[in-house]
Amino acid sequence: MSSKTKRKYVYQEHMSEVAPPSGDQTIARLLETRGNNLHQVEDANGEVYLVSMPNKFRRNIWVRRGTFLILEPIAEGDKVRAEVVRVLSREHVTELRSAGAWPERFDEVGSTAADEAADELQNLDLEEGNPNRPPVEVETDSESESEESEEDSESDGDADRSGSESGV
Repeated sequence: MSSKTKRKYVYQEHMSEVAPPSGDQTIARLLETRGNNLHQVEDANGEVYLVSMPNKFRRNIWVRRGTFLILEPIAEGDKVRAEVVRVLSREHVTELRSAGAWPERFDEVGSTAADEAADELQNLDLEEGNPNRPPVEVETDSESESEESEEDSESDGDADRSGSESGV
């Protein structure tokens, strides 16, 4: 099967309707990517562990922090405890919520320490500004008014002197 055909079938499967997790399957939230197609997730019980991304999803469907996944446990590893069965889109999440199959833990806003840490990092970035650009000095109205009044008084004084000198 060519890569384009494979991508087409994976995408069709991703966009199709989602069934609630069955048997051993669980819903988890992606916290961090670790490389080599390993991802750190948090499940509905609050446990944090590594999962692997199967070959069919690699380079076809991209995941990022906060993405929800359906996982199936694997018996082989101690560190890697599950494999991704399905990547959930926003539409899938709303379907699962309406069906009553959505874990209560993920309904909470800011339920994990990882979310709080990400918010703090984002706030720090906003406060510091862009390090690649020179800092912008903001002038207040009082400073600009005092500079204008100084310039006006200097120009008035010059005009008075030039007028008095020409008259002599």
